Amino acid sequence: MKLRLLFGMLCMTQAIVAQQPETKGKSYFDVVREAYPIPPRVKRLVRKDLVFPKVGEYQVVTGDFHLHTIFSGGSVLPSERIYEAYSDGLDVLAITDHAEYMKTAMPDDTGRAYTQVKDLAASLGLVLIRGAEVSTVYSAENELMSEVTARKNADFIVLFVKDENSLFAPFETAMERARQQGCLNILAHPGPDWHPMAKKFLQMGWLHGVEIRNTGAAGGTATDEVDNRFLYPKVANWAREKGLAMIASSDAHAATRFERDPNQDRDFTLLLVKERSPEGVRDAIVSKRTMAWFENMLWGSEENLSALAAGSLELQEIRMGGVLRGIRIYNKSAFPFEVRFLEGQGAWRMTRSRITLPAHSTTACPASFSAGSAPEIRLRLTNVFVDKDTNLELKKRVATGQ
Repeated sequence: MKLRLLFGMLCMTQAIVAQQPETKGKSYFDVVREAYPIPPRVKRLVRKDLVFPKVGEYQVVTGDFHLHTIFSGGSVLPSERIYEAYSDGLDVLAITDHAEYMKTAMPDDTGRAYTQVKDLAASLGLVLIRGAEVSTVYSAENELMSEVTARKNADFIVLFVKDENSLFAPFETAMERARQQGCLNILAHPGPDWHPMAKKFLQMGWLHGVEIRNTGAAGGTATDEVDNRFLYPKVANWAREKGLAMIASSDAHAATRFERDPNQDRDFTLLLVKERSPEGVRDAIVSKRTMAWFENMLWGSEENLSALAAGSLELQEIRMGGVLRGIRIYNKSAFPFEVRFLEGQGAWRMTRSRITLPAHSTTACPASFSAGSAPEIRLRLTNVFVDKDTNLELKKRVATGQ
């Protein structure tokens, strides 16, 4: 009897051991991730779909290219960045942990933030870009450089990284290695002055974009206020003059919902992509088909903004008894346009000069036109900016209606 009991206990022990995940050489986080890709405590994920119509041959996607995790001064796991991105309506994101943390936060697996969640991101339909943030302030020994260099600190986001470990090096060495890996280079939270290193990279032909809005830096001493929102408006001019993509990023270290006002959406970069893939994202940034969307503002080049707005808004006559009595405006996009009807438009008579067009809405405006069939009408989009002094103006045909 005792022998039979001992044999039974031995078999049960072997069965339990057989069900245990392999833990040799793995961290606690890796073991838990393999056992529960989406933890049981996550009861549901509800996505805020941010839908835009196609712009010619391009799809419009939302991106955030500057995010941190527990592996570089952030306070959340990489998986939470994926859940946040999905819930907030992001299509593309890059986890960009600081390169100078590589040997301290990730001593065994320098690609852990990316490798830990790449399958989770793919399962939720997100495009995950491998990235890192490289700073002029830190050396490979993780010590501050000279006081002069520290005062002129600049950080760069490198995207499409292949080997994070190689970036744990003195700044210029790290950046050269990123360039050799084929990374794209984005100037982060640029401040009021054009940094010497940014100038150098631009002259090399290896600077692709610049943040004109950084959620974490908004309201800081280097930002300026436009219509009660903080950003780098001077940097938008640099982007246009120097041929750089305009980027808006969260630079989140804590949970993103705690780093913005409660009723405010996160900041987005809008990209016009040929395909929803890493290659499509890369092409859009290199080709400067980007816009910055934050706090119900949209900034970009006149070309990109005009294409997006023209594809998003449709105008149609409202007639009663054959007489034009109003205009019906369809906003087919996720962006809420603020519109001003420009004065001096001949036979047009509008009862209101300004209206707001909520996302995915139809708005009817009383109006009359005294010269027969309604022609085009000129609009100024007062929350769409080419620069801080210039709103986008659009001429739209008013379609024949009932």
